[in-house]
Amino acid sequence: MPPPRVLDRAPDSTPLHAARGDLTIDTDEQRVQCHLCGDWYRALAPTHLSRAHGLTADEYRKLVGLRPRHALWAADLIEAHGARLRDRIAAEPQLQAAMTRGRALAQRGELQRQARSRLAERPASLERERQLAESGARLGSARAAAFRERRAVELGFSDLASYYRRRYRDERQRLDAIAAELRCAESAVRGDLQRLGLGPDRTRSYGARWQATR
Repeated sequence: MPPPRVLDRAPDSTPLHAARGDLTIDTDEQRVQCHLCGDWYRALAPTHLSRAHGLTADEYRKLVGLRPRHALWAADLIEAHGARLRDRIAAEPQLQAAMTRGRALAQRGELQRQARSRLAERPASLERERQLAESGARLGSARAAAFRERRAVELGFSDLASYYRRRYRDERQRLDAIAAELRCAESAVRGDLQRLGLGPDRTRSYGARWQATR
């Protein structure tokens, strides 16, 4: 059997057999893939990582770009562990008392302060950076779409869709003219038109007109 392909590299150039920042999961076989050797296991930590690679779970997560608390087990193992923990809490008064103290700390905000302090001391994982970038992009897109909607209403239309049907479909306005009136990028106009099933007609874009004049 040929060795697994190298798909990525860690910051120290360690070859990785799965994409950095993602944990590949086989949901049918209930296994996870080790970035370092490419093999599949029910659980990477603690046994496999320690014996095969000499790493702790935290060291592995940092090396391959996962969040500090990202589970390294198959999903059914995680669920089974959670069920055992719930049964143990129900049966042990000491654990119940400890959880009561923990809830009190959380209500006072002490746990959150400790968590923020510890997070500030460690660099963000690639996985977390991607999550933040994706959520930021979604938030930015939502705000921009809301602005275009308000702008269409300011121009006397009931909503953005009505604006586009009049200006683009009926009056056949150019994309750059619509973008200027909505005070947005032409790419946003193209996205709106595609979402609404109205186009876009590439012949009415600035690029198409520039090519035509050459």
